[in-house]
Amino acid sequence: MGAAVITGTVVAVNHLSKTKDSYHSILLYEIEGTAKVDRQGTGMMNGVENLYLESGDELTVEPESFTRLRLDDDKYVMVEENSALSIEAAGTKEDSRTTIHLTKGAIINEIQNPLSSGSTYEVTTPNSVMAVRGTTFRVEIYYDENGEAYTKVSVFDGEVASRLIFPDGTMDEEVVTSHGKEVIIHSNTDLTEYLGGIRDIDYEELPLSTLSFIAEIMDRGG
Repeated sequence: MGAAVITGTVVAVNHLSKTKDSYHSILLYEIEGTAKVDRQGTGMMNGVENLYLESGDELTVEPESFTRLRLDDDKYVMVEENSALSIEAAGTKEDSRTTIHLTKGAIINEIQNPLSSGSTYEVTTPNSVMAVRGTTFRVEIYYDENGEAYTKVSVFDGEVASRLIFPDGTMDEEVVTSHGKEVIIHSNTDLTEYLGGIRDIDYEELPLSTLSFIAEIMDRGG
């Protein structure tokens, strides 16, 4: 991927304050290509480096682009091209609650330190919820020509607990995927199901930018 021009000239610094009710910091610290941030009450703005996001912001990453986020001081998210998500962050250091709602595309999550017993970190897609305590994993959501949804969860370190979301909104029991494994979840208007069970990660299917980020994590001792 060649170098791309970063659009936008204004860096917002009104990040979430570390008060009694919220201590979260969500920093967009690296961007290649083009990304947009849709903020309630402000509207659409260009994504730029050193932009602090707010809880509820919607982030869209364009083709041939990617961004990297730092949540607090020990959680990192790489947002791949053609992705859209929103982030909810609340609570205190003792009971932080982080939820990333991924509607298309893919993200890699690196949680460097185990969460406290009262804290949660979840990634949701239209057909599943993934919960972790401290791990490195990738979540991808894509759709076929009929509009049926597929969520792929690939775990590079630790464990990820996934729950199916059925068309009526109810959820199934947790299924745990451990490091080196991945699982695909399929859904349509009638059902939600696991496809083929848990399998080894197929690294040849991963984008080069994803493999590069994983290599960086390994270089850091992850």
